[in-house]
Amino acid sequence: MTSSLFKPGFEHFKIFVNGCLCDKEPWQIVTLTTTSVLAGVWLWGFIFQEESLLSRGKKTAFRLARKIPAIARRIDSELDKINETFEKEVINRNQGNPYITTLPDKGKSHTEIVELVKQYLKFGDFKWEEGYVSGAVYYFNTDLIKLLTDVYTLASYTNPLHPDIFPGVCKMEAEVVRMTANLFHGGPSSCGTMTTGGTESILMACKAYRDYARSEWGIKHPEIILPTTSHPAFDKAGLYFGIRITHTPVDPVHYKADINAMRRAISRNTILLVGSTPNFPYGTMDDIEEIAALGRQYNIPVHVDACLGGFLVIFMEQAGYKLPPFDFSVPGVTSISADTHKYGFAPKGSSVILYSEPKYRHHQFCVTTDWPGGVYGSPTVNGSRAGGKLASHFEDGRGEDSKEDVRGQDSKEDSKEDVRGEDSKEDVRGEDSKEDVRGEDSKEDGRGQDSKEDGRGEDSKEDGRGEDSKEDVRGEDSKEDGRGEDSKEDGRGEDSKEGGRGEDSKEGGRGEDSKEGGRGEDSKEGIIAACWATMVSFGLNGYVDATKKIVETTKLIDKRLREIDGLFIFGSPATSVIAIGSKVFHIYRLSDALTTRGWNLNPLQYPEGSSTPTLSSAPDLVPTGVQPNLHQVTQIPGYATWRIHLCVTYMHTTNGVADRFIADVEEEVALIMKDPSKEVDGKLAMYGMSQKIPDRSIVGDFTRFFLDSMYYTPTDQ
Repeated sequence: MTSSLFKPGFEHFKIFVNGCLCDKEPWQIVTLTTTSVLAGVWLWGFIFQEESLLSRGKKTAFRLARKIPAIARRIDSELDKINETFEKEVINRNQGNPYITTLPDKGKSHTEIVELVKQYLKFGDFKWEEGYVSGAVYYFNTDLIKLLTDVYTLASYTNPLHPDIFPGVCKMEAEVVRMTANLFHGGPSSCGTMTTGGTESILMACKAYRDYARSEWGIKHPEIILPTTSHPAFDKAGLYFGIRITHTPVDPVHYKADINAMRRAISRNTILLVGSTPNFPYGTMDDIEEIAALGRQYNIPVHVDACLGGFLVIFMEQAGYKLPPFDFSVPGVTSISADTHKYGFAPKGSSVILYSEPKYRHHQFCVTTDWPGGVYGSPTVNGSRAGGKLASHFEDGRGEDSKEDVRGQDSKEDSKEDVRGEDSKEDVRGEDSKEDVRGEDSKEDGRGQDSKEDGRGEDSKEDGRGEDSKEDVRGEDSKEDGRGEDSKEDGRGEDSKEGGRGEDSKEGGRGEDSKEGGRGEDSKEGIIAACWATMVSFGLNGYVDATKKIVETTKLIDKRLREIDGLFIFGSPATSVIAIGSKVFHIYRLSDALTTRGWNLNPLQYPEGSSTPTLSSAPDLVPTGVQPNLHQVTQIPGYATWRIHLCVTYMHTTNGVADRFIADVEEEVALIMKDPSKEVDGKLAMYGMSQKIPDRSIVGDFTRFFLDSMYYTPTDQ
C-alpha cells in the first residue's frame, strides 16, 4: 500500500533524472556522482561540526574584522592598556619590593628565607584571616596548622609513586578515599583516587568516561551534557580530551538544571550527564535524582560535582538540615568529585574523585606497557605525588594539649565537650553502612556485555540513542556550540578572580591553579599525609559541628540581606553560597563599595532567563516569613542581570563577622540608593564591559593578559 503511493512520484523522478543524463557519457555520470557524494559529505561535515554554524560564522566575521588595519590598531591599543593595568596592579600588590630573578651566588640562611616569606605573605590588602573574603580560605586555626606542619615535616619527601618504599603513605591515600566514599554512601565496590584539586578530579572523571565509552561502546566522538552553571573544568576537559561539551539552560526560577533541556540534548554519542551540589554561580543544587533517572533511562553515567560543597552536603542531615538525595544512594550516580581542601579544611592541593565501580576507575588510570624503563602506570595526571599532604587528612595527632582548639577560634570554650570523645568513634552509619545502597543490581551497567556489538546494545535504538538518534536529538537549545562562545574563549571568564569553584584560581583547586604553585610533578609531596591528618583530626563530630555553624551563618546572612531595601537573592542558598542582585542599581557598585571596606566578593555574569527573584521550594532552607524585597522606586532594566555572591566559610562563623558584613552592606546600599542610576566605575566597570563585548576572543585576550600578569617580573630593576 505504502509503496504504491510513492511509485508515481518515483517514476516521475526517474524519468527526470534519465532525461538530464541521457546525453552524458558514462565517465561523466561517474564523475558527477562521485563529486556530488563528496560535496554532500563535505557539506554535512561543514554544517554539523562540534561548533554551530552560527557561532563559527560570528567568529569568522570578528576575525576578519580584526584584520582591518584601523580596527586592529584600536583593539591592540586597548589591549595594551589593559595589559599595563594588570601589571601595575601586580606591582602595587607587591608593594614595590624587588624581585629575585636570578639565583643568588650564595644561598640565603634559614633566618633570611623565613623573613622573606613573612614579608611576601604580607602583600595584599584583604584580611582573609578575619573573614573578609568570599571563599578562598575555608578554615584557619593555629593548632591545626601546627599539626599539619608536624605531619608535613615527617612526610614531606614521601612519594606514593613508589609504594614499596612508602607503603604508609599509600595506606593513608587509600583510607582518605574509603572514608570519603563511605561518607557519600558508596557501596563495597565504590573506589576512587586522590587528586590535586577539583579541576583534576573532573578531568580524571571525563577522561575515564571517554575511554570507557570508546572501549565498551565504540564511541569516537564523545559528548557530555551539563547545565550552564557547571564548572568550566568540564570545558577544560573537553579541550584537553577532545570531548564535545553541550551546555543546557537552567530553570530561570530556581536556577537548577533543566531536565527537559538535558533530555533534548542527548544523542547516541553522549557519554556523561552532570549535576552540581551546589553550583558556583547561584549556590543552588541540581536535582540529582532526576538527572540520575534520566541517566538510567538512556543508560548514561551520571557525575555529581560536589567539589565546592561536598564536605558540607554530606554532613547537613546530621547537622539538622534535610537535603534531597545526591550521592551514591541515588541509583544511577556513577561518580562524585569532592574537594577536601575546601570544606574538608585540608591544605590546598587535595581532592577526591569517587566511582561506583572499579571499571570506571580503570579507565582513569594511564598505563604504558612497552616503555624501555619498565611497565609504567599512574592513577592521575601527576606521576610523582606528594605523600606529606595526605597525612594531614587522617591523623588524630592533636595530643592531650591540643584538645582545646583544632576547630576554630570559637571552639576553645566548647571543644572539651566535643573533642571527639569516646562516643565519637561510633560512625553514625554503623556497620550497616557498608551495604551498597544500590544493591547488587547496580553492578549491571544497563548496557550489558552485548552493548559492545553496536555501541549501545540492541535496546539503545529504542531509547533515543540508536540509529534514529542521528537526527539532532538536541532540539533548539543545543544549537549553541557544545562549549558555547564563552567557555572556549576566556578560559575562566569571571572565575579567574574567584575562589570556591570557579574562584579556584586563588586556591589551586580549580581553574588554572596557578596561584597555588603546588602543581608540579612533586607538588603532591606532603599533601596526602596532610589531608589524611586533617580528616582524622576533625572526625565526624567536628565536621558536623562546622557544617552547622556555616549553614546557620549562611541562613542568617541570607535572611538579613532579603530585608535590605533594593536587594534580592537569586533562588535560595542550598549550602553556603548567596547570589545577590538588585533591580534598582548596578550590583557591582555594591561590590566596589564593599571592597573599599576591606571585603572581597565574587562578581558574576550571564544569569539565566528571567531574573525575577523567587524563593526556592526547599522549605528547610528558606527563612520563614521572608520575601524578596523589591524596591518601590523605578526598576532599571538590565540591572537585575548582574549579580555578586558571597561564599560563606568557617571564617565567617566567628562572632561578629556576619553582623559586620550586614552592617556594611546596609550602609553602602543606603548611600547607593541616593543615586541608584549612577553607573559603575573603576575596575569592575571594565569587568562589566567585558560581558557586553560580542567578540568573545577579545575577552579571551583580557583573561590571557590577566594570567600573564600573575607571572610578571620586571625586565630591569
